[in-house]
Amino acid sequence: MAHRVEDYQVSGAPDWFSSDLYDVDAKAEKSAIDEMQKLGADQRELRNRRMLQTLLKNRFKLTLRQVTKDLPIYSLVAADAGKLHEAQGDCDPGPRTTELGTSSPAPCGSLRVFSWVGRMDGVKVPITQLIANLSGFTKRMVLDNTNLGGKYDIDLKWFPGPSEFPPRPAYLPPTYQPDPNSPPLLTAIQQQLGLKLESQTGPVPLLVIDHVEMPSEN
Repeated sequence: MAHRVEDYQVSGAPDWFSSDLYDVDAKAEKSAIDEMQKLGADQRELRNRRMLQTLLKNRFKLTLRQVTKDLPIYSLVAADAGKLHEAQGDCDPGPRTTELGTSSPAPCGSLRVFSWVGRMDGVKVPITQLIANLSGFTKRMVLDNTNLGGKYDIDLKWFPGPSEFPPRPAYLPPTYQPDPNSPPLLTAIQQQLGLKLESQTGPVPLLVIDHVEMPSEN
């Protein structure tokens, strides 16, 4: 979150990065919050990331360097232009639901994702949101070569592979299970959305951890 990268873009992490658990309770000064309220959404998001970077640097003594390597990536292309149709109009103002398995409609303007179920849906969603989620699932950088610049209704169902299963939240009911009859992710994308992930090689920005320490308690 602090550096806007996926897990696969970070190297040099010690074993305790993925095993030790921490409670983080951080709060910005009121003056900083008041100043951020005056900023636009992009600038506010950048300020948030910089504060997270400072927290990691101070509490974990984290030092990083950026490198670029040629690695396997995916190019997302339109294989069947008739599968996705551009949605018309804008989203109505109001709260957006993120529930799944209820009678509530899919959220408007964003994707709700349940990776342990193999389900992703949303209405009037830009392809950039789909790209971001596919990169996390496939553990590869995904380039947008679809030439789809509008907003689209997306309803994708697949059977997650072993590497895609995140820790299952304890609050999920037993009925929240993947459908064993659903195709794997790459097949589902082509069958249901008319898009295709083509494997290739390209430059990928990476973060290398040069130094990090376990944080002390407050």
